[in-house]
Amino acid sequence: MGKSENASKTFAQMAKEQGAWALFFNGLAPRVLMIGTLTGLQWWIYDTFKTSMGMGTSGGGPAKK
Repeated sequence: MGKSENASKTFAQMAKEQGAWALFFNGLAPRVLMIGTLTGLQWWIYDTFKTSMGMGTSGGGPAKK
């Protein structure tokens, strides 16, 4: 994961070395992409299951027959 010499550092020490902005926002774009993709996939699975069980769609439209 990280370097062993960083294991005992406090948040303040890391923020001073790297900057608070970098600690919070480096890696944000890949995280948003990952979470968005996983959430979309979960909704697709849920909607596919509901439709296959005849419960209608999540979109509010009438169920296809």
